[in-house]
Amino acid sequence: MAKKVEQYPSIAVVGAPILAASAASILQGVFVGLDTNGKIKPADYRASAGPIVPRGASIQDAQMKDPKGNTLDTIKQGSYVWTGRIKGITDRNGAALTKGATYYLHSGGGISATKPAATTDDIDIKVGYAVSADELQIELGTEAIHA
Repeated sequence: MAKKVEQYPSIAVVGAPILAASAASILQGVFVGLDTNGKIKPADYRASAGPIVPRGASIQDAQMKDPKGNTLDTIKQGSYVWTGRIKGITDRNGAALTKGATYYLHSGGGISATKPAATTDDIDIKVGYAVSADELQIELGTEAIHA
């Protein structure tokens, strides 16, 4: 089942330009943040990737594709929400979520039930909690930067 972001108030929708080099990785339900130029790209806890603090979950794919998977077009302006629910989501390894468990940002906008390993300047940040095996309530936490 494809991820679907729903149950969010319209006031929670934020828009920004998409970083063209990241467009293929921006899919509905992927956690995204902003680079230093204010462009949307997948959020990432690793210092080596920025880090890119999550600002919300993308509400649309950045690329439109035909039935064979060929890219037809790439949108220039994307949108994400800072609250709502993501249905059809799995953890970064493709496993079902554990109901009631807290989930944290991992690499490439993915999630994990365990905090990432603490490396200097990496961040730990809560992105939500599981309400079922395939549904996450978005609830962004405060980032903790490792020294």
